[in-house]
Amino acid sequence: MSADSIADIPVSFHVTNVNKTVACIADGKNYTVRGHLTGPASKIHNPDAVTLVGGPDHLVVHRRAAG
Repeated sequence: MSADSIADIPVSFHVTNVNKTVACIADGKNYTVRGHLTGPASKIHNPDAVTLVGGPDHLVVHRRAAG
């Protein structure tokens, strides 16, 4: 892959619609959220450039260059 190539990786996350912070209506149902992680291949495929951190109630995508 060249530094200029673009990566387009399909991703999906299984989530439960719950509310733990503000007064909003949540149905408690399970859903699958689908999308694409798209960007420069040199960044997406580099474990030092992007970190995906997931937990039971969150997902954080952190670009390390951002600090």
